[in-house]
Amino acid sequence: MANQISGSADATLVQAASKAAAASVPYDQSNTHRRLSRSYAEMAKATGDMWGKAIEVVGNVGSALVENAKSTNLDGAWEENQDQLVKDKTSGVNPDNKTGMVNVRNPKTGEIEEVAAENRFTHFDNNGNGNSITIQSTEEKLGSLRNELNSVKKNKTLSRDERKAEKRRIRNVIDNIRNSNIGFGDFSESMTQQLASGGINTKASGMYNMTGMLFADAMLAQGKPVEQTDPNLAMYNGARAVKGYDDNGEMVFTYVDKGGSPFKDKDGKNVTITKNDLNKLFVPVSPQREVMAGLVNKKEIRKNIKYGPDEFKDVINNTVNQGVVDKNTYLDLAFSNPSPDSTGSLADALNAVEFDDEQVPTASETPMFQTLISTIEGISGKDDLDVTGDGKFTKEDYATQENYDMLVKKALSGDNLELGKSLLKMHYNNEVAKIYNKEDLRLKSLKQTTLPAVATVTNENDYPSYDYDGDEKGDGGPMRKGQGSAFKINSKFI
Repeated sequence: MANQISGSADATLVQAASKAAAASVPYDQSNTHRRLSRSYAEMAKATGDMWGKAIEVVGNVGSALVENAKSTNLDGAWEENQDQLVKDKTSGVNPDNKTGMVNVRNPKTGEIEEVAAENRFTHFDNNGNGNSITIQSTEEKLGSLRNELNSVKKNKTLSRDERKAEKRRIRNVIDNIRNSNIGFGDFSESMTQQLASGGINTKASGMYNMTGMLFADAMLAQGKPVEQTDPNLAMYNGARAVKGYDDNGEMVFTYVDKGGSPFKDKDGKNVTITKNDLNKLFVPVSPQREVMAGLVNKKEIRKNIKYGPDEFKDVINNTVNQGVVDKNTYLDLAFSNPSPDSTGSLADALNAVEFDDEQVPTASETPMFQTLISTIEGISGKDDLDVTGDGKFTKEDYATQENYDMLVKKALSGDNLELGKSLLKMHYNNEVAKIYNKEDLRLKSLKQTTLPAVATVTNENDYPSYDYDGDEKGDGGPMRKGQGSAFKINSKFI
């Protein structure tokens, strides 16, 4: 979809206008800005439409995942499904592969090697240490260890001390397996409860870890294949989670496709989880949501309206700086509406989508859509946002619709937390300013409606009293009466 929105000159116009604004160049830029405005409008419409379609797919996956979690019965069916899985050899090799050999990356050396299909499963921990995984049910694993233990007892080639050491190692692995099963029981229960209670941000999870969300769905299926009917998810149709163990007895689940091949992450490693990796599957709802909702709040803004929107600026900036300390917190905030009073999330704004008072989305130019480039120019590490592959952040990174969309996705990823926090602060302050402006106009309109400039009466007793708020017979404010049968209200009260 590498459409050039209005020719390559558009990127030059964006940069020229930004530089001119920064330098306060005094010459007439009206033609430049008119052309730039047309370009923004076209790009905003295309970006907003594409965002809407993507959110629809993500929303469907998220809704299905939550419903599955609500109806899932953790009945221990893993063992039965896993036994059948191993018997069918669906975790071994694609049926079209007649050699029984596959190419995999050695977790120790990083080199690609040809190995037997059953040995291609690997897991890397958070420290980058890799281990080979054997796809087995728990009973199979324990059975093989008991046999191994008996063999060691009968092995006369080993010294007494060597036999003791080996038996101790095997017993430790058996203990680890039992503990790992208990840990995964807690993991499964926590995952199911978190999903069923709406404790995940489905938009953020789907946009930045769709594979993780689908892996979670496969975990709920407890080893059975999961059907995907959406054409956008065809590669995941029939995928499942398979259980295995490393040499230390740590239980590891691997997400495999219909043919039994492990899915890969962005670094080319197998998509796997252990009992400590719940947040690798999806983005949880952050407690910081409630904090931000209290700031982007119409009632609070009304209370402090005489101070203007800048009254909230320092509080918002400090709250973001102190509260957004990790990627998942940022992602949850970036993909959630700050409050019912706002026009959308940061992700919506950067994708040129706003919601009206009835929560109907429209594709349009937003303040954040227009200022993304200048914000990136002001941060360190901006070259990490390169999308063209030249290692530098240049005008080419936003010259086409495709490049701009990739740039937005990188900006929203949370990989550059400095940029993410800058964008969040700008977005929250923009939303406060929008609410303030609406409320300010509303109050001005109310005063103009309720306070007449001239009041004419035929009888002094018929004259209405007004308080300082402009409400007839309001809160008992001082009455402002004139003299005679016809008079004007003193203009200083209006």
